[in-house]
Amino acid sequence: MASDSPSRPEGVADANDEDAVTCRHQDGADTDRGAQRAIEVRVRSRIFAPKAMAVRFGRFTVLDELGQGGMGMVYAAYDEELDRKVAVKVLREDELPNEESRLRFQREAQTQARLSHPNVVTVHEVGESDDGQMFLAMEFVRGESLDAWRRREHPWPEIVRVYLQAGRGLLAAHDAGLVHRDFKPHNAMRGEDGVVKVLDFGLARSLDEPESAPLAESEGTRLTSSGRVNSASFLTVPGIVLGTPRFMSPEQHEGAVPDARTDQYSFCVALWQGLTGEMPFGGETIEELVEAKRAGAPSWPSRAPAVPRRMVEALRRGLAVAPDDRWPSMEPLLEALTWDPGRRRQRWVLGVLGVGVLGGGGLMAQVLATAQSERCSGAEQQLVGVWDDARREEVAAVFQGLTTPFASEVWDKTSAELDAYADDWVATHTEACRATTVRGEQSAQMLDLRMSCLSRAAVDLRTTVDMLADADVDVASNAHDFVGGLRPLARCSDPQALSAAVEPPRPEDEETVAAIRESLSRVRNLRRAARFDAAATELEHAKVRLAAVDYRPVQVEVKLQQAHLLSAVGEYDESVEVSLDALEEASALRLWDAMRDATAHVMGVLGPEQRRFEEALQYRRVALGLARGRAQDEARVQDIIAATLRAQGKYDEAEAGYRLAADLYAQAYGAEHHKVAFVRSNVASVLEAKGKDAEAQAEHRAAISQMEASLGPRHPSVATLRDRLGVTLIKLEEYEEAETELRAALEMQVQALGREHSQAAATRQHLAIVLRSRGKYEEAEAEFRALIETGDEAQDAEVFYGDLARANLGSLLVRMGRHEEALVQQRIAAKRLEERLGPNHHHVLGARINLTSVLYQLERLDEVEAESRDILPRLVESMGPDHRYTTAVRSNLAVLLLDKGEFAEALPMLEEVYARRQNDGSTLEMRVEGAQNLAQALWKIEGPARDRGRAKVLNEEAWRLWREAEDSPQVLRDQLQEWLDENPLGE
Repeated sequence: MASDSPSRPEGVADANDEDAVTCRHQDGADTDRGAQRAIEVRVRSRIFAPKAMAVRFGRFTVLDELGQGGMGMVYAAYDEELDRKVAVKVLREDELPNEESRLRFQREAQTQARLSHPNVVTVHEVGESDDGQMFLAMEFVRGESLDAWRRREHPWPEIVRVYLQAGRGLLAAHDAGLVHRDFKPHNAMRGEDGVVKVLDFGLARSLDEPESAPLAESEGTRLTSSGRVNSASFLTVPGIVLGTPRFMSPEQHEGAVPDARTDQYSFCVALWQGLTGEMPFGGETIEELVEAKRAGAPSWPSRAPAVPRRMVEALRRGLAVAPDDRWPSMEPLLEALTWDPGRRRQRWVLGVLGVGVLGGGGLMAQVLATAQSERCSGAEQQLVGVWDDARREEVAAVFQGLTTPFASEVWDKTSAELDAYADDWVATHTEACRATTVRGEQSAQMLDLRMSCLSRAAVDLRTTVDMLADADVDVASNAHDFVGGLRPLARCSDPQALSAAVEPPRPEDEETVAAIRESLSRVRNLRRAARFDAAATELEHAKVRLAAVDYRPVQVEVKLQQAHLLSAVGEYDESVEVSLDALEEASALRLWDAMRDATAHVMGVLGPEQRRFEEALQYRRVALGLARGRAQDEARVQDIIAATLRAQGKYDEAEAGYRLAADLYAQAYGAEHHKVAFVRSNVASVLEAKGKDAEAQAEHRAAISQMEASLGPRHPSVATLRDRLGVTLIKLEEYEEAETELRAALEMQVQALGREHSQAAATRQHLAIVLRSRGKYEEAEAEFRALIETGDEAQDAEVFYGDLARANLGSLLVRMGRHEEALVQQRIAAKRLEERLGPNHHHVLGARINLTSVLYQLERLDEVEAESRDILPRLVESMGPDHRYTTAVRSNLAVLLLDKGEFAEALPMLEEVYARRQNDGSTLEMRVEGAQNLAQALWKIEGPARDRGRAKVLNEEAWRLWREAEDSPQVLRDQLQEWLDENPLGE
């Protein structure tokens, strides 16, 4: 808040920095020219390209370097015609020594380009640069290699499921007439959507290629001078070794012509490594490695997971020394590796019927063991109608019917996440059963607890899919939160947590309790979709059922959902009371999850929402203790604490809290998760409040890039963060750049959500503020009035952006000299906002501060003083003594008292303003103003408080600040000099 003159009251911050808004980033199109030049220098200096290379290949503009392989360089590039990011591989010239080689390469690349399969990276184009270099333009896959993915711990069914996708990619290549020849985990990428794609067909050859065709060098492993295998470098013996030695088939070591069975062998080596954590064949030299392979497939390691025996035998057959002894193709191998307990049960039954009556205890023991195992089959059948092919097609049709441009990207990610969740559910269900009925490691009671947990997870999955099947644009934009909110399946395998659970309901109450919990799951999803009326109706259904049972745990669950719904519609006091009731009951029953939720919710409402900071922070230690050891719960608590401290103006503590929350979210969900991006945006806002402008901008931009990577470049959340960056640039008075960011954010929001959506309205508000700041008054007025009109017409009681626009229009009208009209708008805005939000809400107090500014311009000083005296204690209570609004009103009131000659009351206020503005990130103008006003009070006050020596020091400090500031406006310097000339401080 800055005034027009150094000693006059300040206006209102027009941009609401307390609210989260949505934003987005254009991936690749706007590459910085300096960065582009650096890439060009690197490209031109590569030793494999003896003549200069352009930074463009055909229509593709190089953006960044991705990596170097044995056959050339790979770059990220921008496809100008189709507006997309691609990967471009530039081939070394010595890989294509003659025209025949070039034609063969082009023919095989074109063959791959015609190959369209979800598990093979798509080749868009093969071409030749202006200086004759061959290149491939391919699909850009954002994710990680299977080599990186496998290094983390995963259940064996998930490992098989993921690798089978790569196997299907190889099968598709074989069907198209291509052999990879260098398959390994490093040459397959698992995208962020969970889809695996085989890539780097740099050594590929056609199945019909003659044996005499020239062979490419390996992009694999070579011998060191000692003859040992060096996995970081390459074997460079053309025509002998094709591929990476540890993954190569025996015939490749002998220089034989590879076929599809060569890829089969490499695939089996890779999957063996993925499941066991070690290679099937050892050896430190090539000779030792080849000798081990020639000895045949090894036995399954005893310390490896206990996968089905038929899988082990399938892998061992794929690792046969002679190609003819392997599977005839990838298809039967993949069939044998597909884990389908239902199919196994059918085969077992047929086998027993075929045996007939054959005596022998050994056979009966085997039959009994198999029967026990088959008790655990068919878990996937329990998800029929919940998440299966029919449901997937149903929801896909809904998303395809949405006209918003981000829907397809959202659906690709969401369906993959649901697939992964369902697969994990089946694997967890099967493993829980086997632990009790097959291995005898687990009690029947623990099995019941695990199955109960999985049953609730299945209910959550069903209600989530139901919500997605009824998706509108808002639901689609929040699909990641719906899926991310599913019950973590790891909890269903945690004996300690499950053992701490209370007794289940009585048998006669089980059905009713299950129905209540299903209703509560719907309430949660409806609330997340902002369908509050429907959520309230569903909650009433749950309460009606609740009257029929006396089961206290579900009573707690109902109260918690009621508390969340109350806070969502702004009923904060009642929400806190209901939460505390639930917390008390949950504590008595030792319901740890409910206690965690209730405590965090109470903190979140009391702190960031109600500004009852001290009350909120009383729960700090309890909330942290309950969340300890659970990264996502700790992250949530730290996020709430940081938001509370930020609202208090305790920026150092808030920054530390946000950074810790970001680290914890990264632990729980991965470093690229959208929650991490949002928290980084909050870090940026705190840095901005601390006056660290450059760091704040960098953090905002990093958050935008991260959000793009997580949710896609067209998602509304990216627009939210671009809007936040625009608000930051407004505060830094970088209005031209702010307008650019806000227009980009608004365009994305309009395309995705519509111009009248609340998120778009927030960005329009900020854009109008920029237009006002840039002197484009007519454009700003038109935008504010349009927001007022649409806001007044909105039926939703929660929509109040029209009244915020009224408050900002009032500030604009003051600048235009239309003071009486401004006063009318400000009074209406303050009254309507107070009716909606209550007298102490920060929007209401901001509007009233704007009102005092207009009253001051009209010289109605008694009304200014009365308003300021009423506002100040409300600000201290709701926003804290350190907030910039509080400091601004304190300064304004002190200036009024100073003008009236009431120095004794003004002096302590001015001392406080001066002290706070030295450390709260205030602008230079505000700091100078604080020093000037305090100097004047110290000079003029009578009695012991007079201190003219300090007044002179403060005056000199103010003048020094202005003199040293390179960008201080000359008009403000002139105002200061005029004030100094008229002021008797120098006498």
